[in-house]
Amino acid sequence: MNKKYLKVALMGAMTVIASGMFTSCEKDEKEEKENKIDGSKTTWALKDGVLTISGEEAMPDFENSNAAPWSSQSALITTITTVIIENGVTSIGQNAFAECSALTSVTIPNSVTSIGVRAFSNCYALTSVTIPNSVTSIGEWAFFGCNALTSVTIPNSVTSIETNTFRQCQALKSVTIGSGVKSIGEEAFSYCEALTSVTIGSGVTSIGEQAFIGCSALTSVTIPNSVTSIGESAFQYCNALTSVTIGSGVTSIGNSAFSYCEALTSVTIGSGVTSIGEGAFIECIALISVTIPNSVTSIGENAFEGSGLTSVTIPNSVTSIGQSAFRLCSALTSVTIGSGVTSIGDNAFEGCGALTSVTCLNPTPPTLEVFAFDSFVNGRTFYVPAGSVDAYEEAGWGRPIVEQ
Repeated sequence: MNKKYLKVALMGAMTVIASGMFTSCEKDEKEEKENKIDGSKTTWALKDGVLTISGEEAMPDFENSNAAPWSSQSALITTITTVIIENGVTSIGQNAFAECSALTSVTIPNSVTSIGVRAFSNCYALTSVTIPNSVTSIGEWAFFGCNALTSVTIPNSVTSIETNTFRQCQALKSVTIGSGVKSIGEEAFSYCEALTSVTIGSGVTSIGEQAFIGCSALTSVTIPNSVTSIGESAFQYCNALTSVTIGSGVTSIGNSAFSYCEALTSVTIGSGVTSIGEGAFIECIALISVTIPNSVTSIGENAFEGSGLTSVTIPNSVTSIGQSAFRLCSALTSVTIGSGVTSIGDNAFEGCGALTSVTCLNPTPPTLEVFAFDSFVNGRTFYVPAGSVDAYEEAGWGRPIVEQ
């Protein structure tokens, strides 16, 4: 071969090789770039269904469930069965793994301190998750709709359970809430229909509105002395709930807190409770007795309406009985009204056809609003303090009225 042609051929080959080398480098750089999460130094890799997150900082937040690079393509997100977050990553970003419908397990290292809003929402196949003691906050809706999740333990390091965090986890059977948790947010465990057991930590001070609403398999609950308030409808429609113990730290039972708990037979109300909210125990048809402590000053409207109470003693500390408070308690036969009661609301005891004995301890007749008692009940007698009969008759309490 001519030397001139050989030289040209060699130069051409070198050019092709060099071109290939640069193309390869560019390809490597491109792949590396694709594996970085925009806006951070954390990286991701997906192989054989295992998504691995690596780095030495917080994961970024994602605007929605399709914004993460592994979620933007349906062909990728449906293949993810396992998530491994490597040690060094400090937080799990908002919407990070939302809608990973095939995800069954996740590994969270001790370096993680926070789990973002909706981080694992609608991961329908996720069966278990271990939250390490390093985590201090779990965002709203973080595990919403994780329908295969059966149990969860909130470590002592977590300080609050936010709104809707575990809402509609329909297979969730047991929950242990650590002693570091101070508050349980609104609807935090709402409609967890398989939940049979919940242990509320000794550090919890408030239970939010509708926190356990619709937990239809929950059979019993003990509210520790640390809790000071039970939110509105907190345990509404817990149809299997048979017993409730309310600690002495609770000062108020929210409106409808235990309403429509049809199996509830036993309630222990702590000595710190001052008010029983509107409809707190409405339609608790199996509740045949309740002890109202001397700390209670007001019983709200419809508080025990339609319940199964057979007798009730209202302590001297109570000053008012709300409208329809004991309305339609058809099994109620006797009532003792304490000396502190000054007013009885509209329809308070209306529809209590079996109520034959009413004892009132106040020498001064409490004010009766419209239809506070049924006008005609055969065999009913009002018992009043000595020397008070005339005053009660003049106040329109009906007859017969006799001295105690």
